[in-house]
Order: sequence, then C-alpha cells, then structure tokens
Amino acid sequence: MTVPDREQVTRTWTELISGAVTRAAAHAWAVRWVEDEPERVTDPMTGSALLHLHGFDQACTAPAAASRASPPPADPRCP
Repeated sequence: MTVPDREQVTRTWTELISGAVTRAAAHAWAVRWVEDEPERVTDPMTGSALLHLHGFDQACTAPAAASRASPPPADPRCP
C-alpha cells in the first residue's frame, strides 16, 4: 500500500465531512499510518492530518447547551 499524500488525506476529510465515510472508517484508514508505520509518512502536514483522523471515531461535539451550568445532554447523532 502506498503512503497517503495530501490529496488522499484531503479526500478522506472531505468524505468524512460530507458523510460519505463514517468516523470509524476514517479512523480505520488512518490507523496504519499513525500506529503501524508512522515513519513512512514524511510530509508533516499529511502526518498531522492523519493524526487528527486517527481517533476521530471517538470525537463528537454535542449541540451547545442553553446553560453552561450543567453539561449538555447526550447527542443521539454521536454513535
């Protein structure tokens, strides 16, 4: 498998934002390049973008709460 370049990473981010790929799929794609073979990614921008995709399956921002006194309710859109 070839090392992803900026174009591939940009495409994956675009697909993630548009909903064409799931958070889990984006994470799974990035795992190899972050956990297994990070030394093969020599472009710092590509490495940074992969690092942010890695673990993205655990990131979810709930809608803003009306009051900051209590935490926002769980967002059902976040799996």
